[in-house]
Parts: sequence; C-alpha cells; structure tokens
Amino acid sequence: MRKIIKLNNDAEFYFERGIINSEKGNFVDAIDDFFSFMKRSKKPQTAYADIGFCYVSICQEEEALKYYHRLLSYNANDEDAFIGLIQCYSNLNNLPAALYYLNKGMERNVFSEGYDFSSLVDEAKQTRDEVRKPKLVKKDDYSETLALGKSMLLSGELGMAKRVLEEVPRHNELFVEANNAVAYVEFSMENFSTANEIIDRSLEVKPNDIVALNTKLYCQHNGGDESGARETVERLSQINTDDDNELYAIALALVSTDYEREAKPFFEKLAKNHPYTRESALVLAQIYYNEKNYDLAQDTMLRLRKAYPNDSVVRYYALKFKSSEVEKFTPSSDLPPEESKRRITLIDQVFSELSDVDKVVERLKIDEELSDAVTWLLDSGEESIGAGVGSFLAQSEEWLPYFKEKIAEPNYPLNLKREFLESYL
Repeated sequence: MRKIIKLNNDAEFYFERGIINSEKGNFVDAIDDFFSFMKRSKKPQTAYADIGFCYVSICQEEEALKYYHRLLSYNANDEDAFIGLIQCYSNLNNLPAALYYLNKGMERNVFSEGYDFSSLVDEAKQTRDEVRKPKLVKKDDYSETLALGKSMLLSGELGMAKRVLEEVPRHNELFVEANNAVAYVEFSMENFSTANEIIDRSLEVKPNDIVALNTKLYCQHNGGDESGARETVERLSQINTDDDNELYAIALALVSTDYEREAKPFFEKLAKNHPYTRESALVLAQIYYNEKNYDLAQDTMLRLRKAYPNDSVVRYYALKFKSSEVEKFTPSSDLPPEESKRRITLIDQVFSELSDVDKVVERLKIDEELSDAVTWLLDSGEESIGAGVGSFLAQSEEWLPYFKEKIAEPNYPLNLKREFLESYL
C-alpha cells in the first residue's frame, strides 16, 4: 500500500484535481473534488462556477442554478455566473429568465468578447412575434376556463375549482385535462370511489392517458380495490414512452402504490437517460437493495455520493446500505419518516437544552450528527420547523454565509428567506 502524503495545501490540491477531472470529462469526480476543496477553503465560492459547469455537463441544470446564483450573491458582476445562468435557463426552456440575465449582463457590461447570443435573441424575437399575433377566439375555446379552474385548485378553492372545471364539455379537446383535475378534487377529499368513476370518463376518451391511469391507480390503491389496481398496473406497464416526465410520473405512481417490481423498468429507463438525476436514482437504488441486488444498489449510490457529496439524504442511505442493518426500505427520495422524526427530536432537545445561539453554534462544530440533522432540515426547505431553527441560527455571524447562499437560491421557499432576513436584521 502506498504511503499517503499529507500536502501542505489540501484545498489547492483538490481544486487543481477538480479542474483536471473536469477537463478530462470526469465531471462527477470533479464535483467530488470541488466539494472537498470547499470543505477546506476559506473561500469556497472560488469553486462555484466550476461546480455549476460540471452539473450542467451531466444535465443537472437545476442543481447548477444554485451555485451560479450563489456566485452572483458574492459578485453581482461575475461573468461566469451570468453565462451559467443564461445557459441553464436556456437549457430548461425558460426563455424569459435567460433573456433577463442576458440583458442584465449587457447592462453591466460583464461579458468579454467572443460570446454569441444571437440564437437566443432570435428565438426571443420569434416568441414575441407569436405572442403579438392576433388570436381568434373560437366558440368552443375553454382554455381560460381550464386555467381559472387550475388556479383555484392551487389556491385551495376545491369546490369552486370543481364547478369551473366541470364546464368543459366532453367533446372539447381540453376535456380530459379538465376532467382529470375534477377527479383530483374528489381524490384529495378522499372520495376514492367517486374519483375513480370520474377518471373513467377521461379514459373513455383517451384510454392511455398517463395522468388518468395514475390517478385511477391511486384511487384504487387507497380505496382498497386490489384487483382493479392490478389491472391498472398492467395497463401502465404496457405504455412505451421516452418522455422523462411521463416516465417519472408512471414510476412514482407504481412505487408509491407498492408495485416496486413494475416500477423498476421505468426508473431504469430514467437512469439510462439521466444517471445523475437524484430523485429517480435514489429510489432505484433502494429497489435494488430490496431485491438483494446489493452490487447494483451500491454502484448507484456511489454515483449519487460523488454527484451530491453534501446531500444528507444520499449520505443516510449510503451508510445504511453499507451497514446492511435495514432489511428493506420503503423507496423514497426523502428520509424515512422515523428518521426524520428522530432528527427533529434531536434538534429540539439540543436547542432547548442549550438555548443560547453561541452555545448551539459551538456544539454544531463538534457534533457531526446534530450538524447533519440541522443542515438536512434547512436544506429541505421545510417551513413549519425550519423557520424557527433557521431564524435562531441566523442570529450568529458564523452562519450568515450559509443563509446568504440560501437566500440566493431561486427555488428556496420565500417565507423562509423572509424569516431568516428578519431574524438577522
């Protein structure tokens, strides 16, 4: 065995190795190196642009956005941050956001020579021209009715939403979408039998509609109709699609209703298309583990550990796989409920016992289990408990860099951002 040599500057070593791996196309290994650098460096933001680039290279733009936004919070005129944001939002087909950062970057004169944004600008012009074209309102156009019904659903006005959505007639092209939403209203009120009858109307019009079949399966499973659920599972299993959203919707419906074996091919197809997508790969690893296919489970988990080194949930399952102390998991992309409860109880006990923020911060430095529980809670964006814990820690100067980065993340809950800011101010 070779002797391990301790380098004088570990942080620099990992950063340089990350650059080399990135240039070789070993993007996951590079991400692992850059995270190792950030743990050791006083300026972790140095690696944000490189981590963002690596995540984009493995088609994980949502993850990359976190680091480009964080980078922008440190330097409002950072060229790499603007280029990364434009690329991510463009790849995600969020043209307005891509154009926003393009215009902002041009206003601030952050771009050096050599960048060509002409294709993005041309696409924007084409989209604008399409929007400006006068549209004739058809007699049977129920698009606004559908949009109103969906907005009411989101705001929790279930009764009104149902009445509005039921106005879309059966002969209309939007009927299936509207009827599926009506069935969802009944399902959310636990009227499983009624929801099942409603969803059958959608399937009469469109027999292979994935949303309708998934809703039917949920209704049958929750309503105790095992034979009906088995028939629906067989119909879903025969659907052939390459669309990632449809694949994930089917896989999630199957695994959520205890049909792991039938869900596996859909998760495997997703993994083949996008091996580093966290949610689907994490569930697939647990399915492999439950089948006692430990080698595939470990390989999948190793891939995730490298791609998401700081992810508390990924780390939890990796450790459980290694110890083999759990016989079988209920596949999920989050922690098991009992582990979530244990962590929240631990946080509550320690914070109540110490009560002083400085004492808690010092404890977090030496208590890895507590630190992991706290970062898991705050990273999850859970609002009811996370708001209190985050507001408490936001009083500490040492935790301000963490909260500054959370506030910069575009998809982090706005209520939590507000709580953290108010506590600090």
